[in-house]
Amino acid sequence: MRLPTREVPQADKLDLVVRAAEAVKQGANTYQGIASAIGHYAERQGRYYRLAAELLGFIENVKGKNRAQLTEYGRRYLASSADSQRKMLANAVLGSRMIQRVLPFLEAGRAGGVSRAQLRQFIKDVTEPAGPSMVNRRLSSIIRWLTDVGMLRESGKRYFLGKLPDDIGVLDYQADDEPLLPRRYDLSEYQDTERRVKEKIQNINLLVNEASKERARDSHRMLTKLVAEKIRETGSIPRRNRLIDLSANVNDASFLFEMKSTTPSSFHSQVRRAVAQLYEYRYIQQIENPRLVIITENAPPADMSWLVNYLVEDRQIFLAWDGDGRTLSYPSRLEKELGFLR
Repeated sequence: MRLPTREVPQADKLDLVVRAAEAVKQGANTYQGIASAIGHYAERQGRYYRLAAELLGFIENVKGKNRAQLTEYGRRYLASSADSQRKMLANAVLGSRMIQRVLPFLEAGRAGGVSRAQLRQFIKDVTEPAGPSMVNRRLSSIIRWLTDVGMLRESGKRYFLGKLPDDIGVLDYQADDEPLLPRRYDLSEYQDTERRVKEKIQNINLLVNEASKERARDSHRMLTKLVAEKIRETGSIPRRNRLIDLSANVNDASFLFEMKSTTPSSFHSQVRRAVAQLYEYRYIQQIENPRLVIITENAPPADMSWLVNYLVEDRQIFLAWDGDGRTLSYPSRLEKELGFLR
């Protein structure tokens, strides 16, 4: 789908976005009042900065009225310390759907960088149609936001994606129909994913319910944190949504990870669940040739060497397990593919 204008930033100064939220707190709840409060800008700028503050979750506009109010997140942000505000602002920026759509595109061009023209064309292609001046505002705002949170740098007239801020362990995608690992970066890919998710909504709800139960376990959270750290060490971005525990592009290969809490008696059944979940998610998002990886809490029981062989040799699914809380173990034959997990 094309992202609608309301989901695309058109205000490039994050400090003024924050000031817009502060203005709402002080009672300047119309876009005209916001324009005046942030520095006597034209009323149009007041609308842009109000929209940006909405995108970041700081304020919300009363439906059908020109009246903004602080959200709970906005109140917490304004009441927080400077260090906490920095973390919350980065989380808000990286949590916006437009930014999350741009990040994989930038990641794909990480080696040689992406030109301003390439980024502009991508933004134009995947957002609601707009005139040249509006497209340029979108481009400038996205570049500025990512630069301000330390995720983007410019060198030789090209833009290079940086690492996630240390405070953000995993990038959480809120929209189930947003591709985590796109490959073509054209509008049809996003439209296909949206359509497929709509077709499978009942099955997706079952997947979400099952995933929610598993993620509530301490062992699951520990495994997710451990794998995410290993992904980050490669310079890649670990990301997830409600359906898949982790995904990433590492060394030009796409990975999908499913974590499972296990005991000797539950190992087989948990692995079977993981296989089904990985297959279903691969199908829903139509990810091309991903490496499917199951991460378990414990090593396979001695009498289940056949299961490891079945996964690796017959299903081409990789298996790894917690070694000591700091490293992961896996069959030696998978060193080439999973070496980054050591």
